[in-house]
Amino acid sequence: MHRSRHRRVRRVLAMALAAAVMGTALVAWPGAGSGSHALAAGAPDASPPAAGDAAAAGSTGFTEPEPVDIGPAVRHKEFPVARKGQVVGAERGDQPGIRSASAAYDPVPGTRRTFFTLDLTQGRLVPTTFVLRGVSEHAEVWVAEDLAFPAGDPRNEMVAITGEQVAYLLNEFESNIRPKEETFFGPWDQHDGSGALLDAWGYVPDGYYTAADGKARDIILVENVKDENYYDPSYPSYVAGFYASAYEYYMDRNIVTIDAFDWAQRLGPNDAPWRRVPGTGRAHLYDGTLAHEFQHLIHDDYDSDEESWIDEGIADFAEFLVGYGHPDRHVDWYLDNPENSLTAWGDQGDRQILADYGIAYLFQLYLHDHFGGGEVIRRLVANPANGSQGVDAVLAELGHPQRFTDVYRDFQVALMAAGQARLPREYAFDSIDLTRFGSRGGINLEATTYGDGQVAGWATDVAATWTRGQARATRVQFNGDDYLPIPWSVVAAPAGGQGQALWSGTGNLLDQWLVLPLDLRGATGTVLEFDHFYDIEAAWDYGFVQVSADGGKTWTSLANENTTDVLDPQAHPRIQENVPGFTGSSGGWRHESFDLSAYDGRSLLLAFRYVTDWAAAGNDGDPANDGWFIDNVVVRASGGVVAGPFDGSSLDGFKSLGEATGQPITYLVTVVQLERNGKVQVRDFRFHNKPRQEDLNALQATLGRSNADRQLILVTHLAPGDAGTTVHYQLDVQRRER
Repeated sequence: MHRSRHRRVRRVLAMALAAAVMGTALVAWPGAGSGSHALAAGAPDASPPAAGDAAAAGSTGFTEPEPVDIGPAVRHKEFPVARKGQVVGAERGDQPGIRSASAAYDPVPGTRRTFFTLDLTQGRLVPTTFVLRGVSEHAEVWVAEDLAFPAGDPRNEMVAITGEQVAYLLNEFESNIRPKEETFFGPWDQHDGSGALLDAWGYVPDGYYTAADGKARDIILVENVKDENYYDPSYPSYVAGFYASAYEYYMDRNIVTIDAFDWAQRLGPNDAPWRRVPGTGRAHLYDGTLAHEFQHLIHDDYDSDEESWIDEGIADFAEFLVGYGHPDRHVDWYLDNPENSLTAWGDQGDRQILADYGIAYLFQLYLHDHFGGGEVIRRLVANPANGSQGVDAVLAELGHPQRFTDVYRDFQVALMAAGQARLPREYAFDSIDLTRFGSRGGINLEATTYGDGQVAGWATDVAATWTRGQARATRVQFNGDDYLPIPWSVVAAPAGGQGQALWSGTGNLLDQWLVLPLDLRGATGTVLEFDHFYDIEAAWDYGFVQVSADGGKTWTSLANENTTDVLDPQAHPRIQENVPGFTGSSGGWRHESFDLSAYDGRSLLLAFRYVTDWAAAGNDGDPANDGWFIDNVVVRASGGVVAGPFDGSSLDGFKSLGEATGQPITYLVTVVQLERNGKVQVRDFRFHNKPRQEDLNALQATLGRSNADRQLILVTHLAPGDAGTTVHYQLDVQRRER
């Protein structure tokens, strides 16, 4: 619940004050390592701009930015360390007027205040002067005094913000977005500026962000966001708005940022009086962005560590909720590029992240249409469980027998069967007609990634498709990977290390296991030794040395004189549950020793486990050093060497978590038969790497006896948890001419 998060914020403040007094260093604060969200240009309709968009906008001398999401980049920007007399990532300086300003401000138009806002390209907070342009009962709109691009940029003609536009946005928030989201999602924490860290650190006078009337209005900051496109007009995307929880800590106000570029063509409906070319533009882009980002603000108060695919899907749903329609371009992009993992956010790169938005939104819409309307979405926001576990928990609360796996399967069939006239209830959407979307009027069954023999976790591959006039299936063979691969790799040892080392990799929301099975029966005085180098985001990410004596059912983190349990209060729950371990920077290669004698006489699984949170990686600014590097692993006992030595040149001897614990990959093979009369027939088969012959015979019989107009074979990787790991399979269907 969001009140517990409010208490954690107070802990953050206490830590900050203590550190400021003692002069100790503070590592990446909330918002640097997590809790930031950015929506790229193009929401709510975020497909590639149609021909004529630039002309309609009247733009010359620059390329109309593509709607490519760069939200993860916001979360990756890590603020520098804070010390006594310094604020995290901020340029102190004496901003004109800031020192002499009165404590509280008058909430009337024309008031000026300095807010510390993110320069996304430099990853730091910079003081920016804003002017209060609009005030209502529950909101304030502050517009940056300087909205200009660099001198000579042709877009400088397109950053004017009129009073009429401010009044429209303020009214839209006050009368539409805010009340509908509050009614639907619930109330959020109120912040009046009295607990601002910038006050405590002496950067602004006490009460600087407090309104004189004492009201805790929500703040909408409008500025020319300093992203890559700001500095480079040819850059293909720009950030249309974002929510960053860091602002809440630093200024103790609820703040959403909206970009200032081309409000004339991107704010309000296309018949808005400020359109340069009447009837053109990107209707409700900025109003939709405000609805999207404000939902992130609310969600952050209820479940701040929610998985991105749930969080972003619900934020897109908020745009639909307040009346701006479906996020057409997100839906279009997914239907045209449909082999995206639902759960692995950003797994196919920046351009494909629009497809991630599309599938995440459609999944929330499917839940809404089939499992209780708004109630299921509301409960997902409030439930502390994350990702697929949260879906399972909410379905159970509402009394539904289905679980995430069942819902995902029916959801995928519904995508494939859109347009059939006689769909069973579970394969239909109520709120959207998918045949109106995508370049092919629904899902693109000819996508180049389909049928390529690989599929990510919680993605679905159309492995084969054929029509009534084609040959019948007479024999089916299936083979797939046995276990998920080891996620560690062999690399050159960094930082002056010799030869090669085993590397954890780096990225967001990783849980990378490197498992070494040990037979300690007959061993006494067992000791683990290894060398390592690490640069792990301090207090947020961790490397753990763990053991399991029950085959992987439970794991225990080992401690020695160099491990720690220091955590940021907002650290990811998975990390909080597993300390102690290694975090921060090793400062070079170190030798470690762990006593394993408590496990003498037993079979044991030993694991090196690297776990990361929502964003950011190392501490030294050199991405080549990020992560955990391990070398010269050896396990000794009084009688000699038990395992190793492993010199880092090979993964031989190690296993993935799945292989070490006997959890093979599960493939769901679904046959979807689209019949001429509009009916749909569906049958499922669950396979591991080498299915039983009787199961293959049943699959062949299903394919062989159908007279459907079209048959599809779908292959889904039912990954453990929300893992998006890609696996490989081979499906061979032999056919006989009719």
